[in-house]
Amino acid sequence: MSKEEVRRFCTVDYDDTFALMATIEESTEEKIIAVGRYYRLPRRDAAEVAFVVEDVYQAKGIGTHLLEQLAIIAREKGICLFVGEVLAENQEMMKVLKDSGFQVAQELEHGVYQVVLHIDPGSREKVC
Repeated sequence: MSKEEVRRFCTVDYDDTFALMATIEESTEEKIIAVGRYYRLPRRDAAEVAFVVEDVYQAKGIGTHLLEQLAIIAREKGICLFVGEVLAENQEMMKVLKDSGFQVAQELEHGVYQVVLHIDPGSREKVC
């Protein structure tokens, strides 16, 4: 990821926007290998969610872990739904979402899935 992409994905206000990064130590530097982010929508109980995981680190559970952690944080802020877009050919990301344990609704339009995840676990810790 370029520095500009990292800056855009990681700029947060901790209420309406939040981001988590996954890093590794490479030589003497910390390298960002993944970012998960949400941005609250005008419908206050929903947020757009996005993920970027470097190709070499995909299919290792990093995206799943970022999704789980973002959901915990979002629920504490009153967000119950994550929405996003996934390219139809990105079946790996669709598998991450479907295997998340969250209720997933999807609709395919022009080669792009419109996805809604209900991130409220329905437990006694329910905030939404």
